[in-house]
Amino acid sequence: MKKNCNKIKNTCGSEILASCTLYEGDTNEVSLLKDDCQLSIEEATQDIYTQIEEINLEALEDSVLNYIKTTEDRVIVKNAFIKIDSELIALKERVAELETIALCKTNIESCNFLWGTLTNSCGDQPTTFKETIQLILDTIQP
Repeated sequence: MKKNCNKIKNTCGSEILASCTLYEGDTNEVSLLKDDCQLSIEEATQDIYTQIEEINLEALEDSVLNYIKTTEDRVIVKNAFIKIDSELIALKERVAELETIALCKTNIESCNFLWGTLTNSCGDQPTTFKETIQLILDTIQP
């Protein structure tokens, strides 16, 4: 891979190697480095690269979801989260739709309602929630 050597450098005075510069930040819980040690920028950077390389999404490549792949035909974390998020949104919408449909088709025969004279034009009592609501509406709004 060709390196991009047209970057801005030497903007802080004389060059200092990363191995000679102390890292002042914290390490995460996955890091193999310890915060109580004096770490160099070189060590911290290598630790980050090691952690990134350990993120393995190859198992997702044969998943039921069609993940967006890089030009190297790999799934990356960002694209995996975008796909999972869009699938969750679609699932939430579908669940809401199905809940509405399920409510309308819910069988209420085992509820043992006292229907009295509330029947449809054929003399039948309603058997679903939808039929019940429709019959009530038809009765009060002839």
